[in-house]
Amino acid sequence: MPPKPFGLPAGTYNVTVFEGRTTDDNQSGKIWSGDSELAESNTGNFAGGSGTVEVVVSSGQAVWYKHLEDNTGGVSGMIIRQTASSGGAKQLVVISKVLSSAEMLSFEFRNRPDSNLNKDSVVLTVAGEVVTPTITDTETGALVVYTPPESWVPGITIPFEIVAQDTNGNDAIRSGGGEAILPTAIMPFRTPLVGPSGGDGVWGVRYLWDVGLMATGRTALEFLQTSDDPAFVGRTFDTTAPVADHGEGFFMEGLPYPDEVLADEDAFWTGDDFVISYKGTLNITEAGAYTFGVHTDDGFGLRIFGAEFVSENGVARIDSVQTNAYAYPSASGDTNSRAVAQFDAPGHYPIEFWWYERGGGDRGELYFAKGVFALDEDTEIGDAMAGQWELVGGSHLVAGPQPPFEIVRATLGGDEAVFDFITLKPSGNHQL
Repeated sequence: MPPKPFGLPAGTYNVTVFEGRTTDDNQSGKIWSGDSELAESNTGNFAGGSGTVEVVVSSGQAVWYKHLEDNTGGVSGMIIRQTASSGGAKQLVVISKVLSSAEMLSFEFRNRPDSNLNKDSVVLTVAGEVVTPTITDTETGALVVYTPPESWVPGITIPFEIVAQDTNGNDAIRSGGGEAILPTAIMPFRTPLVGPSGGDGVWGVRYLWDVGLMATGRTALEFLQTSDDPAFVGRTFDTTAPVADHGEGFFMEGLPYPDEVLADEDAFWTGDDFVISYKGTLNITEAGAYTFGVHTDDGFGLRIFGAEFVSENGVARIDSVQTNAYAYPSASGDTNSRAVAQFDAPGHYPIEFWWYERGGGDRGELYFAKGVFALDEDTEIGDAMAGQWELVGGSHLVAGPQPPFEIVRATLGGDEAVFDFITLKPSGNHQL
């Protein structure tokens, strides 16, 4: 009978064959690896039992079996067991790392001594569609990166499948796939907080209460972002404040709560389960690194549009989705945290700060200093531009950018809406 090949990685194997459907006295065969067939049987007579042969397989070679009896019998089974990899079992190129974000999906391939990635063989499917990634060489292999035409929304799941071969034509990686679960942004993704915007020297401040349990910072943000909806059932009060400072924190004397909040006519203000948000425009007169410090009871969020947080100290963390945000969205008696923000140029930067109170004590303050300071005691209270802690507010806040046009009259009808407006650019395109 003609021999039958079996492809195996390099190594040492015990190959066992069993008798077939016959009681013939003689059952034998040949088992070998390589290009030269054995001259004689090496299994012995395995009639009524089995025969085992040790075979050493070299890289790229096959294991061959040839049955020597031409009758109604034969081999009813075969077991191949690897006993050693002394011949160097082939280790195929592997994916060593998969990373995902709202802007990209990447796969890091690592080559092996006898298996290098064939870059032309890579086929990547993302969300059911074959896409074209960018493939670049690295010191250890290759990096495959796909950038979607539009950023993915944080928090969603992106299914993917990637298939590749190595330069020897072996299937190298997964023909299955996986899912990239994008992290959820702490602050609303690329969406400003609702509420008043502030002006020269003051924050725009919104107090929100009587909405139920403030279980987490995410709950507080959900309440805050729906507080402009007509169906909102809680209480809000909008005002201004020169600084963001309540209670006893690092700065010992905070501002009192407004009378309009404390004197809630229905007595729904209890001092627990509320959130306060601050919006303003930060005036940065010198580029560089600035440290922002926070003490709150309970959690908080801080975002500066146009800047990037680059380091942190304390319980709070820089948002991995939006590095312009820094937050601790859980309960805490005192967050006591600091983060360094990098401003590449002088200018006006929209800034948002919120904190919430679940129960117990209450405090919330935001301060900063030019420079890098891991701890409160690393500098003193004084002038921020001199490298000293100062509450964010006063001369460091300016009125925000003015809209490019102003609507002076609106006529709304069943079939159409007519708007009369004044604009600085009559020939420009305007989006309502």
